[in-house]
Amino acid sequence: MTIKRPLCIAGKNRIAVDALNLFINSPLYDVMVCPVASDSGHDSWQPSLRKFVKQLGCRIVSLEEAQKVAGLIFLSLEYDKIIDIDRFANANLFNIHFSYLPAYKGCFTSIWPILNEESVSGVTLHKIDKGIDTGPIVDQRRFDLHNEITAIELYDVYQKEGAALLKDDILIFQKNDLEVVEQSAIGSTYFSRKSLASIPREISPHQTAFQIKKQVRALFFPVYQTATYCSDAIMRCRITDRRSCLLPGTIVSKKDKSVMVSTIDYDVELVKYQH
Repeated sequence: MTIKRPLCIAGKNRIAVDALNLFINSPLYDVMVCPVASDSGHDSWQPSLRKFVKQLGCRIVSLEEAQKVAGLIFLSLEYDKIIDIDRFANANLFNIHFSYLPAYKGCFTSIWPILNEESVSGVTLHKIDKGIDTGPIVDQRRFDLHNEITAIELYDVYQKEGAALLKDDILIFQKNDLEVVEQSAIGSTYFSRKSLASIPREISPHQTAFQIKKQVRALFFPVYQTATYCSDAIMRCRITDRRSCLLPGTIVSKKDKSVMVSTIDYDVELVKYQH
């Protein structure tokens, strides 16, 4: 007879809902859920984990309750609290991080890879230690970044790839002698919550068309922010084949939903975001 191992899904959004749907149907785990405090139980731009839990009749626990469960498998999926590993009685702690570690530890992993012109990104299942996304790696998935992807689209890809990684690794959590790989110092990067403040929201035309397009793509996450031009929210930047012959910032043409602007090199069409 298989003894179910206690497993806690702590987090929010679609990846947490998909994970719950995966693990609740497995005979290997006794599943409990720790939603984030901000989860109202109603769907918004993302499905509510708390709502889904109630539909399934699954047990909801607080972080403090989860910390007392002996032999717990704790899985952080977009959980919004810092995990103190010393507070857990006897647990294996894991996190799905939205980057191909060791690159892009920390925050805004949907923004910085776009700004830094990365051609690939990924998702990483790693053990939680006392650092910020520094724990040893259990498994990873890598994917290409196309040159039109926006921050909100990248976040959606992260969630889908993260759920796929969990599906691949559902049996891994049963292992007591789990093979892991320590993260390399080479290629390791980190961005804090404060790093977002260094990215200007207002588009300056005194840069190249390519730079402007990167800024628009990286900031297009309308639940939180977008790039702006003359206080209008911008959702897309199209680089034209017309060399700018006017001073940067000159309005070349204007429509209801877009504006053509000269830059350092090529004119760009800035398409406004319609709320």
